[in-house]
Order: sequence, then structure tokens, then C-alpha cells
Amino acid sequence: MTGGALAVLIARSIIRPISGMTDAMSRLAAGETAVTVPSQTAGDEMGAMAKAVDVFRRNAIARIALEAQQVSERSARQRRADRVGTEGDQDVIDHRLGRRR
Repeated sequence: MTGGALAVLIARSIIRPISGMTDAMSRLAAGETAVTVPSQTAGDEMGAMAKAVDVFRRNAIARIALEAQQVSERSARQRRADRVGTEGDQDVIDHRLGRRR
């Protein structure tokens, strides 16, 4: 094998994992949390980077779930407040009309 061919093989072995990682990171940055982060089992720097990117992915999933839970809780609180407000309004009306509940 010539030096040029060896250089091409080495370059490919570096470029492919970096390209895969770049793609995964771009998709994750765009909000695609179902992305599979490549090279997580690699025992080198790419593996360490992949594990770190997967932590970001899992944190994004947890953040989305937390935000959905907070929206649901706010909605439930608002419905309760609306219900209490309506009941309070009815109490005022009943009192003014001399009705008892």
C-alpha cells in the first residue's frame, strides 16, 4: 500500500465518524430528539464525544416532558380558578337576590 492510499484510508476513518456526529448534533439542535447518536461504543475521543452528545439528547427529552407537564399543570390550575371564580360570582348573585345555597 502506498503512502497516498494509506493517507486516504486514515482520512476516511476520521471523516466518517465526524460527519456522523455532525449530522446527529445538527439534527439534535433542530429539535429532533429521536436521533441516534453514533460512535457511542468507540473507546476513543469520538466515543466520549458521542456519550456527551447523548446526554444532551436525553436532557432535551426530559426538558420537553417537563415543559409539557408544566403546561398541563397551569391549564388545570386555570380551570380550577375559573371554576372557583364562576362559583364566587354565583354566590354574589344569589346573595343579592336573597337566595340561599
